[in-house]
Parts: sequence; structure tokens; C-alpha cells
Amino acid sequence: MEKAYVFEAQDLTGLVSVKLKKNQFAENSNFYGIVSSRTASPDNLYKQVLNALPEVNRGTIYTVSDALVSQTLDLLSKGYAVNFFGLGTFRIASCGTTDSKTGKIPLTVKFSPSEQTKLTVQNVQVTESVYEEQSGIISSITDVKYRR
Repeated sequence: MEKAYVFEAQDLTGLVSVKLKKNQFAENSNFYGIVSSRTASPDNLYKQVLNALPEVNRGTIYTVSDALVSQTLDLLSKGYAVNFFGLGTFRIASCGTTDSKTGKIPLTVKFSPSEQTKLTVQNVQVTESVYEEQSGIISSITDVKYRR
């Protein structure tokens, strides 16, 4: 389970840090970034909703949230993709290979954010960009698959 960062309301600043790494497969000097951000816990989200809707009972918020989670999981378990209230869609995807036509393919869940969600994160400020040296550089890739 992912470790959640418990924060106070004054910590809600929309800031992330980025580690920059050189793209070893590009001929130019391109870098790619790995974003490091805090994870809000379910309790953080409950408190945010309570602050936004002070007239709603705490128990109601917890009960409805739990029902949303369980019903989302139920729909996924039945093979449905689930659009989660306009934030984006959870969908089932394959995540591996099998060595036979009848073998079972491992499945996972992917999330495709909505346009609104993508636009929202464009305004997050990067507080720090740090270049990080890479160890163990891959200099080439060879396709060793047998060809006829």
C-alpha cells in the first residue's frame, strides 16, 4: 500500500519537485522528468469534503465514499470501465504476455485522465528541478528474436 502524507490545510500548495534524467536513447541532450509529489490519504480527502460541505454529516461523507469505492471495484470486477465522475476512467488492461493461445493474460487497472483533470495539473508549480546522474547506462538495444 502506498504511504500517504498526512498534511494540514495550510500545506495544500500544489507544488511538486522533479528529478531530471538524461534520455540515453536520444541523440540530442533531451531530459525526462520524474515527478515527486505527496499522496493525500483518504482521511485528507474526507476532511477536504467536510470543509467544502459543512452542512453534511461526517458519517454520511464516510458512508457515501465507502459505497463509491466498493461499487467502483464491483463494476471493474465485472469487466466495466468506470468513468469516475468526470475525473477520468479506470479501465482494465493487460500487463504481460503468455506463452500459449489459451494462457491467461495478467490484468491490471489503468487510469485515463479527463481533459479537465489534465488541464488542472498544468497549473501545478514545480518547486525544484534537480539533475540526477544515472548509474548503469544502457548504450544500445539489440533485437535477439529469431527471424526467418
